[in-house]
Amino acid sequence: KGKYIVRYFTRTGYTDEEHIWLCSNGSFQRRGAAGGFGGGTSGAFQSDSTGRWTATGAGEHGTLTLRYGNGQVGEYQLRWDFQNSHLYVDGKRWYHDKNEVCD
Repeated sequence: KGKYIVRYFTRTGYTDEEHIWLCSNGSFQRRGAAGGFGGGTSGAFQSDSTGRWTATGAGEHGTLTLRYGNGQVGEYQLRWDFQNSHLYVDGKRWYHDKNEVCD
């Protein structure tokens, strides 16, 4: 609840970003951006989504479910590496930070 997670990655010279704000009231905001060469995104592509989220699990494993406003549902496998405080979503490293968008 009240968390912000983000992933930065490159593919074929492009830098992509995925941001998810998980609000305490059960809503979420997701933003994806792609574009640019080298560092940062140019905003050549941007997508925004909102909806409701739930998470289940205990210990280091869990599932994040995002129910988008358009009716689509995404399920993502979570793994928390307690030793290094790293978050993995579907096997890919995501960073976590303070949520500045919603509680």
